[in-house]
Amino acid sequence: MTYDDFRRLEERLEQQGRVSENDIEEVFVKKCCKKREIADSMNSNYREYISCLEAQRRVDDVRSVVAGQFSGIGDILSDLSDEFKSAMKCDTEAAERVISALSAVGIIPMECICLITSGGRMNVELSISPKSKRFSKGQLMREISKCCGRRFDLPLITKEGGSIMAKFCEMPVYDVEIGTEQHIANRGRLCGDCLNYFNDGTGNTYAIVCDGMGTGGRAAVDGNMATSIMTRLLKSGLTPESSLQIVNSALMVKSEDESLSTVDVAKIDLYSGRVTLNKAGAPLTYIKKNGRVIAKEMPSLPAGILNNIKFSTDTVNLTTGDMVVMVSDGVLSGNEKWLENLIRTWNKGSTQELAQAVVAEAIKHRNDGHDDDITVLAVKLTDNE
Repeated sequence: MTYDDFRRLEERLEQQGRVSENDIEEVFVKKCCKKREIADSMNSNYREYISCLEAQRRVDDVRSVVAGQFSGIGDILSDLSDEFKSAMKCDTEAAERVISALSAVGIIPMECICLITSGGRMNVELSISPKSKRFSKGQLMREISKCCGRRFDLPLITKEGGSIMAKFCEMPVYDVEIGTEQHIANRGRLCGDCLNYFNDGTGNTYAIVCDGMGTGGRAAVDGNMATSIMTRLLKSGLTPESSLQIVNSALMVKSEDESLSTVDVAKIDLYSGRVTLNKAGAPLTYIKKNGRVIAKEMPSLPAGILNNIKFSTDTVNLTTGDMVVMVSDGVLSGNEKWLENLIRTWNKGSTQELAQAVVAEAIKHRNDGHDDDITVLAVKLTDNE
């Protein structure tokens, strides 16, 4: 009988989270003379049991994330291998001319590498001492162009390990015009969406839109975290696929609560006009090509749910005047024909004006009584003159 009494008490403990003297009075068949001691003991041991289960769950989560990180490291090494393969040779003479010329004007190079790619283009990577004389991007570009006998674009400048890193690529065929606009839900201060765009120093422009789960501060943390990590990894030369694994792991271990973010990345090759779309849980992207609008829907999971998630990927070749319009799900609240019509008929205004118009129309077209964060990033290909 005592066994049955404790089994019934255990069921009540699982339902309520704790037991009291009254529970023991009701459950036990025979009168118990140490009700308080039994209740205290069971509550204490049950808390320890729950803590052990939670600790074991957390350990399993960490093990799973670490396994995913090792997989990500494998992808990173593969990326580096592919990058070395694409570089056919190193022009040491050009590198020496660059070092000599920059030193003469007070810019102290710590290292210079001039790589000739398989396509015959040259990329220059330069490490500069922070003790150097103050310089501008334009000055660096002119000196590098003169030394290498090629026309280079403005460099991507970053700071790493106490030195200044500058990456140059030959002048691309295309340039981009970019416009962005955001609306914060419920007139709040923090937007759960986050965006960024940049040139990676090798002739590619990246556009990123990340949407944290929900609205407000917590969503803003997740969205900004995903965007900032993705930006830093892409700038360092990693592929979007490898970068996604790191973002995913970071969101999974950020807190005990669920942390999710969609990741939407568009990579635009400024030499060929080829656009690669990478989506992890992100909504439609609209492509305007030759006056027609194509809605790219690519189902996938957001970052922060499972290990080893993958991007859904698609590509399209664009030319001068074509556009890419990326949006967060706050824009899409039903029938999106108005959005397609707006993009298709947008011929005279700038991309900034287009982004503002899309946000304004999205607010007007919401008919569910729910306000949401809205983000629009529009990119137009132009000739590089």
